[in-house]
Amino acid sequence: MVLVRFTGRMLINLSSLSTEGAVGNYNPLQRASVIFRKNPSSKELDVSDVPVITGNMLKHWHAIAIRDLEVAGTSKPALCEDCLRGVMMRTRLPLASEHRYIQKCVIDDLHGFLLARGEQEVTSEGETQEKDAERVERRGLAIRRESLVKIGNALPVEEHVRRGVSIDSLVHNRIVLKETGEVDKNYMMPFRREYTSSYFAFYAAADLTYVGVPMSDPYADDGSLKIVIDNNERLRRIGLALDVFMVYFSDVRGAGSSRSLPHTELLEAVALITSKKASSLISAFYEDYVEQTFTSLPLDDVTIVIYNIDEKIEKLKEKYKNNVEGLKVWERIYRTETVKDFFRVIKEKSFELARQEKVKEIGEEDIKKLETEVQKTRSGKKKKS
Repeated sequence: MVLVRFTGRMLINLSSLSTEGAVGNYNPLQRASVIFRKNPSSKELDVSDVPVITGNMLKHWHAIAIRDLEVAGTSKPALCEDCLRGVMMRTRLPLASEHRYIQKCVIDDLHGFLLARGEQEVTSEGETQEKDAERVERRGLAIRRESLVKIGNALPVEEHVRRGVSIDSLVHNRIVLKETGEVDKNYMMPFRREYTSSYFAFYAAADLTYVGVPMSDPYADDGSLKIVIDNNERLRRIGLALDVFMVYFSDVRGAGSSRSLPHTELLEAVALITSKKASSLISAFYEDYVEQTFTSLPLDDVTIVIYNIDEKIEKLKEKYKNNVEGLKVWERIYRTETVKDFFRVIKEKSFELARQEKVKEIGEEDIKKLETEVQKTRSGKKKKS
């Protein structure tokens, strides 16, 4: 397995990245209630409404960044027409199996999809053709692939929530010019938009084990992963997914960024690279996330990459110096001085795990055979119904 977990704290000034639409001429920020500790050592909890940057917006930006890197990196990008244009719908491709979507589009591979459709039949090219949707009953012939990239809502960190996170509204004005160059007063419209400045905690995970692998039938009889692209392409896509996280943490975009691009800086970050599902990473939302993470890790098979938390690590080493077993955790830490190095080490360690995995390429004949069997099964169910 290749499992990567990220968390970090980013300073974002004048953010208006996730809004709730408009109420008259007012654009409020998205808000959510969070529960926080009144102090790190207290069991007493409180609740507060805070501005959030939604995971939906961040996931969309991650997918857009994949599109941009894919287009820039190859003359034949593995993208469907919708993703190439930045539509980022769940998919509208009329393909017959999950295998085909993986082959066709790297974003469908990494971000998953859900295609709910009516009756279809497979063409000789492995594609499907819709029958007359008005004459037939929709029978739930859905194809689904779970997202390999999971992104949480970004929240102001726990310490800032205790103090209260400020929200300010700035006045904007839309101006329309006449052909003469004069301002048309009929079209002038002042409006207010909310902004916030805070340390935001980010949290993301990438299950890169299944890149290029159909989740509906991932393993061969010998335990190797079934891949429907060649292994070099699989490794390239794994690298692409990780390269995009560097863009994701260094160039956050969202609603209103055309006129309100936020001022951002990644202040600190931690990543885990592991082949064990049991490994955990505590979100940087919590004030003591570094201590809670490092005292709950297993003692083997985990690589830890850190950025700009050396002082916290040294304090923890001193605090737990008598814990001989626990000290093994510190030996697996890779300290990095720049954001670029942080992601470079993550990529190197992820590739090491990916190259160790046993894979088996599934040929065209096997895919066609599977699709034929699926169509026979579906036809049989329709006759019974």
